Amino acid sequence: MTSASRENNFDVLRLVLAVLVIYSHSFPLATGIQDNEPFYVITRRQMTFGGFSVNCFFIVSGYLIAQSWERTSSLWKYMRKRFARIHPGFIVAMAVSSWIVVICAGTPARATFNRHYLLDFLKTVPLLRDPTWPQVFVNNPMPLAVNGSTWTIHYEFFCYIVLAAMGLVGMFARRRLVLLTYVVSIVALGEFEACNLHFGADKLTAVGLNLVRFIPLFLAGVVYYSYRESLPCNGKWALAALLGLVVSARSFHGLNFVFPILGAYLLFYLAFSRYIRLYRFAKYGDFSYGTYLYAFPIQQLVVHWHGGRIAPTQLFVWSAPLALLVGAASWYLVERPFLRPRKKGDHRGAVVNWAAPDGPGLESPKAES
Repeated sequence: MTSASRENNFDVLRLVLAVLVIYSHSFPLATGIQDNEPFYVITRRQMTFGGFSVNCFFIVSGYLIAQSWERTSSLWKYMRKRFARIHPGFIVAMAVSSWIVVICAGTPARATFNRHYLLDFLKTVPLLRDPTWPQVFVNNPMPLAVNGSTWTIHYEFFCYIVLAAMGLVGMFARRRLVLLTYVVSIVALGEFEACNLHFGADKLTAVGLNLVRFIPLFLAGVVYYSYRESLPCNGKWALAALLGLVVSARSFHGLNFVFPILGAYLLFYLAFSRYIRLYRFAKYGDFSYGTYLYAFPIQQLVVHWHGGRIAPTQLFVWSAPLALLVGAASWYLVERPFLRPRKKGDHRGAVVNWAAPDGPGLESPKAES
């Protein structure tokens, strides 16, 4: 499983995952609850399609950002690329949510066009956190939520810092240390699952619980990159991984625990499979990050314009095309200009196509080849 060439399916996978998030969010945004979300029902309340997609984003991100670290000549250049990839799109999306979406929802302009809100925006958004939203969407089934997808970006960037720390202490020169760190994170995750401390439990902070969830997923991708030359892309193994996920989803409450192991293999099998050849899917641009950033407020607006009453499937049909269009605009107007190369010499080795697409928290192999 290597990304030495452009022969991979990361482009199509990231867009499918972004659309799955829209589909998953259509249920709580339309009804106020997620109990009837299909994947949530299938997995016995363990995981939604949205949670599944976010897990996959973190796994693939670990693989591709590890590749970025290896091929970037300094910590400064590595962090500069991470900022250029994540922050412009995020900041503009938060500005649009604050001063366009909120007003379109009927909230008075003075709620956000004031000094207090601007200072709050400047303090929180550069740290990849949401500002304090005003009273908005009060008649929607999920009131007061403007952009409920972006909370994961903060944890994604934290994982970038963790990876840089691992690289600075020389762990990538001894890949067994990377594997050991991954195993320890899996054990920690298992302990939380075994103690019934599911994500969102009151005994620990939400930050700690989310880190316990996301770090094993991210490290799974890092491990797969470290061992990429020796891991086979085997259909029988992929089928076994799929069966293991099905059993854990239906027979015992262990899907979150096995996903960084079995889900990671299945995901990379799909990315590098010889039988799925959607290699140039995003040759005109990658719209997945923008789609991910703008889908939630677009869905809230659609619900608002329907008077707070709309079926989940209808909400998805209305909002998915709109989110894709706005995602395309985000790519061409905001994201791509910041990804153009500044000068040569930023990488160890091959020439880089910086304008290649990335997903929410993901970096394309083409961008770091």
